[in-house]
Amino acid sequence: MMYGYTFPDEIFNNAELVTISEEEQRDYLKLKDEHSRIGKGEIECIVVCRKRGFLFSSFDKKAVSMAKDFGVSIVNEVRNMARPIELGLILEGKDAEEFWKNEKSPKVTIDQIKMFEEAMYIRKHNFKM
Repeated sequence: MMYGYTFPDEIFNNAELVTISEEEQRDYLKLKDEHSRIGKGEIECIVVCRKRGFLFSSFDKKAVSMAKDFGVSIVNEVRNMARPIELGLILEGKDAEEFWKNEKSPKVTIDQIKMFEEAMYIRKHNFKM
């Protein structure tokens, strides 16, 4: 329960690790120097999303702006990021209670943001990675 919920374990157990290609690595290194105010993880995600047609999601406004500038499709609504829950992931007991408590008064952590980004990727690819 690293993320405060148990359902991310199910997502991560069915997810495949995405490794960046040499071309993506070159693009990343170039952009990292040009955009030093944006996190390295966000830049890497933007490069991968641009090259592979993936969706990008972040609460970092600068990163979202950069992604838009590069023509990357953006998911920036919390409701859309939580959509995989509606697609078959069932919350019960404490998970359900915590989810609705956070829905009313969100306190988003970095780990939750990463989990939502990975969940949206899985949804876009119909749970196939």
